Amino acid sequence: LVITDVTAAREVEKLKLHFLSMVTHELKTPLTSVLGYTKVMSMGKGGELNEKQRGYIGIIDAQASRLLSMIQDLLDMTRLEVGNLTIEVDPLRVLDLATSIYTSHLAAAKINDINFGLVPGEIQDEEILGDPLRLAQVLGNLIGNAFKFTPRGGEVILSLRRQGNQILLELRDTGRGIPQAAIPRLFEKFYQVERGDTRKAGGAGLGLYICRELLAQMAGRIEVTSKAGQGSRFTVFLPLYEPETSEQGI
Repeated sequence: LVITDVTAAREVEKLKLHFLSMVTHELKTPLTSVLGYTKVMSMGKGGELNEKQRGYIGIIDAQASRLLSMIQDLLDMTRLEVGNLTIEVDPLRVLDLATSIYTSHLAAAKINDINFGLVPGEIQDEEILGDPLRLAQVLGNLIGNAFKFTPRGGEVILSLRRQGNQILLELRDTGRGIPQAAIPRLFEKFYQVERGDTRKAGGAGLGLYICRELLAQMAGRIEVTSKAGQGSRFTVFLPLYEPETSEQGI
């Protein structure tokens, strides 16, 4: 029988998470300011810009946005680890949610020359239990990844369907796909598939981990099927909200 005192190790882990949370939170403020001023400058409010200067401002904006996204992922991860991330679960119409998220990504689809579609199937007034802001974060992350790894002219489809007492939101793309060996580790913290376009796309390898953890807090889950060179399909499972059943349970 071996008894190990892990108190000190856990305290160190808590300190690391607290430090990471503090640092990422403090980094957000100056980065938000940088992004604000780049937008002001790009609008010409600091003086007229020539084509080369607009190009430089665009690069600053893109890289600062990328860094801010990574910092937000780190902040969300630390909040999840210590249980400080707020999740507000309420009934909401899944079709309204999907339509809103789809519409908000149409501009990005056009920029990336992606054929982006929404297929509601037979879903109409069905409701799910979830946090609309966090679900938008989850689906936005999945859609963003699909855009990154799908070549120009490719297709990304968000579809809805009911399966028993669950609503499934499926995102299918015609991208490069994921090697089978990588799938078991896909939702781990900091894990990134080793391939040529991964570093170009950027990211801290936290997006899918955060998606999984957020869904778990809403009694949901996520699955993926993929083959290298044949695209990927991410499926989000969420509980169907049925008022009569809920009231009987109470």
